[in-house]
Amino acid sequence: MEKAILFGVGKNYYKLSEVLHKEYENILLVDNDPAKWGTIVDGTKIYSPKEVNWSGDEVVVILPGIFIAEGILQQLLNEYQVPFERIVFWEGGNTRLSPFYKDKKSGINIKLNSLVDYSICREVFEFKEYELGFGEQDVIVIDIGMNIGCASLYYASLPNVKYVYSFELVQDTFDQALKNIEMNPNISNKIIAHNFGLSNRDEIISVNTTTFSGHMTIYNQSDSGNKVECKIKDAGEALLPILEQHPNSKFLLKVDTEGSEYDIFDSLDQKGLLSRMSFIIGEWHDIDSGCNHHTDDIFTQEPLLDKLRQFFVKNDFVFKLTNVHSGIGYFYAFHI
Repeated sequence: MEKAILFGVGKNYYKLSEVLHKEYENILLVDNDPAKWGTIVDGTKIYSPKEVNWSGDEVVVILPGIFIAEGILQQLLNEYQVPFERIVFWEGGNTRLSPFYKDKKSGINIKLNSLVDYSICREVFEFKEYELGFGEQDVIVIDIGMNIGCASLYYASLPNVKYVYSFELVQDTFDQALKNIEMNPNISNKIIAHNFGLSNRDEIISVNTTTFSGHMTIYNQSDSGNKVECKIKDAGEALLPILEQHPNSKFLLKVDTEGSEYDIFDSLDQKGLLSRMSFIIGEWHDIDSGCNHHTDDIFTQEPLLDKLRQFFVKNDFVFKLTNVHSGIGYFYAFHI
């Protein structure tokens, strides 16, 4: 058995305690909460992370859920210089982390900087959240909300996808996506990437970058954290040249923009471009009157879901919305 440092002595630890003690030996318990330091759990003392020698060969098991775990991961990597390869994220199992994610089927390589990056890779390559059957016909993909490039690379790996036009709002995330694209030279020439976001207007906006890369949104107006200036453009104006360049092509529109999807569809609809899409796939979000998103208030989200339904019905799409009683879900739409 491996020696282990278990980081985060909370409800997941107590739920998994028996399994963890069978999996590892010479266990050391660590937590960021000063109230827990020095207390004894299962016969083992809980230490402050500052008391631990992080240069050993133990595996470091992160026990909390992904959003708390993300902060712990960055703490381990940046403050204590623990190598990625020694870190285990316990998400329903013993998942050993790696600086790279490789999809076995396509051979695509992705450089990971966070647990959210890992989660996004799994959504795309393992859970197939952005898979939409379009048969053998040639397709051009428009990827709005490129993030670190997972979906763009996935689509580019498909032989009947001819081009992927990608759009990413935040410079740092865009730079990470470019590096991931460059790591896959056999398909990189299919991807045309743009470093601006899409909405229903042209504007320079301030974006809070303290949220995770997969959750940054133009609607996060919190005064806390680091702010960066980002450019958004009117979706209809930005996409019209692409549509004109490929007048006889079928288009797949993928949208994951943490709440901007309504403004994007509004712009495309007003300019008569939404109907040019053969397939549409993406995430819908409850943006709570333009300020916050991922709420659980059905009364807030229903008008937004009605907006999506109206866009799809007006433009003769067959469509499906998932998780309609939560604050986030997927939409799938296509022309018959």
